[in-house]
Amino acid sequence: IIKCKGGKGAYKIRPENFNVYQLLSKKIEKEVADNLVNPVLTQADYEKRKTVVSLLELPENIENSIIERLSTLEDKDLNLDLLPFKTIREKYMQIYNSDKIITYEDSMKKKRKRKKKKCLK
Repeated sequence: IIKCKGGKGAYKIRPENFNVYQLLSKKIEKEVADNLVNPVLTQADYEKRKTVVSLLELPENIENSIIERLSTLEDKDLNLDLLPFKTIREKYMQIYNSDKIITYEDSMKKKRKRKKKKCLK
């Protein structure tokens, strides 16, 4: 897990051996958290569920329409003056700055330190 400086929240990085297909298979079979509550009874049900759940491969017609739309977009110049707040303008260019990444271990260390300090008060 890494967390970028100045950002809230953390981003989970999957381990090298993470099997995305196993996770996808589990979701396709039956996952109530995704509001897919009907059991998969036939191969047609399975294929339909796979189309709905799978983000690894889009249906061809959707993929083609996205590619077509993206190819017609023009590049825009970056104009930081259009951002509403001065602080956002300053932070915007630092979003992908990789020299100040806060690791999961660092955030947990800081959290423990805060908790310890709170207990001492």
